[in-house]
Amino acid sequence: RHYFPATAHGYAYDLGDIARFVELYRDLMNFWSERFPGGYFDLDYDAFTRDPEAGARVLLEFCGLAWDPCCLDFHRSTRPIKTASAGQVRQGIYQGSSESWRRYQRHILAALDGADPLGFGDQAGGANSRS
Repeated sequence: RHYFPATAHGYAYDLGDIARFVELYRDLMNFWSERFPGGYFDLDYDAFTRDPEAGARVLLEFCGLAWDPCCLDFHRSTRPIKTASAGQVRQGIYQGSSESWRRYQRHILAALDGADPLGFGDQAGGANSRS
């Protein structure tokens, strides 16, 4: 969905590379989870978008930080944003993007020659991801 002009992100244009990356990511998270149980915060993005305040409060508590209502007003900041998600940051937290991949589901599976290493065909409710 995004064009990355730098060659450093060439993997983003190959579904097989993305699938391998996600598998490596899952393996890495399992590695850290086994060695340091409770040592990192696993955020359920869909739940977070449904109730941002509750999610932010739990995250801040995990980090040992105090709650500040400004945590929910980040989109009002006037600081420059230099990422592909600049437009999204100015919108604030919203629902819907987690499901946008569904319109491409059959194309994704076809591009992977029917292989489904990320579980795209098994998705009943939401995106199967760890964030």
